[in-house]
Amino acid sequence: IAEGEVITCYPGDALLYELPSSLDENDDDDEEEDEWTEEIVLWGAHVPTNDRWDEDAVFDGTPSHPIPLTDYVISVDDHYSVMGHPDLDDNQAYHGHYANDGAGYLALEKGNPILGLDEESMGVEGTIAAYVLKSFEIANASHRPLEGGLHMATVALRDVEEGEEILVTYGPDYWLGYS
Repeated sequence: IAEGEVITCYPGDALLYELPSSLDENDDDDEEEDEWTEEIVLWGAHVPTNDRWDEDAVFDGTPSHPIPLTDYVISVDDHYSVMGHPDLDDNQAYHGHYANDGAGYLALEKGNPILGLDEESMGVEGTIAAYVLKSFEIANASHRPLEGGLHMATVALRDVEEGEEILVTYGPDYWLGYS
């Protein structure tokens, strides 16, 4: 695969919309408003009704699908994310949600010699910076928005040899959710 070529697309099986809302309806300047986010899941018309997960399963998983659908999400902007349904993988043109973070397994390890991490001397910020640099160094592809941002493509950042795994960077926000 040549640098710049589209490798695959990220499936838009569901759209996660984060709607900022306020818990405090009063505009009292003396009190700080508590902010919360309501998340709405909108399913694509192509997803059969019996394959659509209820809200609990989307965010928490189920006994038969222990990994929540939100683990197959890529952020488009501050409010929208697209989610790929892991059971709807019969079309190879939409396998972007299977791309791994090449340095991801390193992000959770303390004192990892591959990253050169020494948390005691580097601190949290230094550890995050080292992960980000290593992740971008290893990545051979990236997810990019198309068509106004509601469709994502996985694009080669450099030439990718046959049999080489497609690797992207998830970014520190993803991994901090697991720390």
